[in-house]
Amino acid sequence: MSENSKRPVSTDLTQNIEEMEFYFHDCADIKKKQMKLGRNQDTACYLTFIEVSVDMGTSALGETLKYLNGLTRDEILCTLQENALGISDATYFPTIEEAVTGLLTGEAILFVDGFDRAVKIPDDGYPNMGVNEADSEKVVRGSNEGFGDSVKQNAALIRKRIRSPQVKVKEKKAGVRSHTNGSLVSMEGIVYPELVAKIEEQLDGFEIDGVLDSGVIEQLSEEKWYSPFPQFQTTERPDRAAMSILDGRVVVLSDNSPIALILPTDYNSFIKTSDDSYNRWEIASFERLLRYLASFFAMTLPGLYLAVTNFHTQILPTTLLLSFADARSGVPFPAVIEVIIMELSFELLREAGAELVPFSPLQDESLPEGIAGLILGGGYPELHAKALSKNTPMRKAVHDAVAGGLPTIAECGGFLYLHETLCDDEGVCYPMAGVISASAKNTGKLVRFGYVMLTEKEENFLPAGVQIAGHEFHYYDSTDNGAGAVAKKPVTGRSWECVHESPSQWMGFPHLYYYSNSEYAYRFLKKAADRIYLKK
Repeated sequence: MSENSKRPVSTDLTQNIEEMEFYFHDCADIKKKQMKLGRNQDTACYLTFIEVSVDMGTSALGETLKYLNGLTRDEILCTLQENALGISDATYFPTIEEAVTGLLTGEAILFVDGFDRAVKIPDDGYPNMGVNEADSEKVVRGSNEGFGDSVKQNAALIRKRIRSPQVKVKEKKAGVRSHTNGSLVSMEGIVYPELVAKIEEQLDGFEIDGVLDSGVIEQLSEEKWYSPFPQFQTTERPDRAAMSILDGRVVVLSDNSPIALILPTDYNSFIKTSDDSYNRWEIASFERLLRYLASFFAMTLPGLYLAVTNFHTQILPTTLLLSFADARSGVPFPAVIEVIIMELSFELLREAGAELVPFSPLQDESLPEGIAGLILGGGYPELHAKALSKNTPMRKAVHDAVAGGLPTIAECGGFLYLHETLCDDEGVCYPMAGVISASAKNTGKLVRFGYVMLTEKEENFLPAGVQIAGHEFHYYDSTDNGAGAVAKKPVTGRSWECVHESPSQWMGFPHLYYYSNSEYAYRFLKKAADRIYLKK
């Protein structure tokens, strides 16, 4: 049988079944039911549909089957012949190819023995928005649909975007005791069959009691467990999964997980984003080039900093070198350990039980729903002062949340964002969140540069008499730096007041090293947890 030829629907039901099986073999998400209809149960029929798109109960399909079940065989054929089902959206297909296309729209297809056309019966169709929203992969253009916890529903969201019978969904079970449903989704004719076979072999070889998430599959499938680099690409976006399938890759879905695995993967895959497919190629190429540059700098600059400050200090200007030496004079560990500590600071919050939900003061118009605390880290808001000021909904959301007592930590750039106004390098002042009744502007020089030890005047985030380490590095200064804590240089002993503090908030210029005093992080999380409890 040629897949490209037009084949009419036969009055022989068995032949129609063979034709549909030709298209939809190895498609576990396509349900095929042979049944008897009619008052005397003497009319053979064949019903096929995408599993999650059809409701056999009180839907149009269920009512249609109930109606036909009350007729004789001759009455059923006469009703179909005269198109007298009474369903406005019912469509009759004279060819198998049209029936296949109709099935892939998310509707049910009915074949009746003795009738030479297939009947499309409308139903719920594919899952739409409300299934889930992609939280971690926001795009400016394109769908915001995200995967849910149902593997069958997730497969349907992919098929919704690629309405081709060549999309194959193979079901696999993983976990000796959990018997977790999984699916391999690929494009026949594009993907290498050897790749699909290899992945199937890996999944069949799992010897583990339970697979509760796609993350477990990822770990068990890694060929080089010792590699620090990811060997799978992950996504929670059906459109990105569909794009990968069209590129000849395989998408692995797991029940109870909104994260799909994409393989094989390479470095370029992590540079590409969903936005690239919705923008003109010139813009997408330029943005991808920027990501390559950012990736290069992220990998090289920390090592360059360590090399220069530890081994090649002669290439630094003398004044800058002296500033570095003064700043590091009280640090008891080498620079490489310092970098590692800085990278691990937020990991401490995760280990303490916090779920970190990212958001953008530039792009988002509101804070994430249900948050119990707010962390505004360091950065360079002065470079985006105009854009930050234009995002009035976010400025108001942050102001109302912080003014309402939301547990908050704001460091340096985050602290500047909370000011009434922020003046850029050209002296133009822009309104910010307005939590701090002060203005910030560029001083033209480093202000209070170096490492410090911080002590609260009144016990709040820190136990009495206990300090936390941090550093300051900023050219901007505020008309009101706060007076809730005292910062002290570890060697020179120079000290100054800083930090705006309340029972649940810490806002100031110092960048904090949470690992130097884990109690600080735990107390912040306790304040956030107490807020959730009080709401309940």
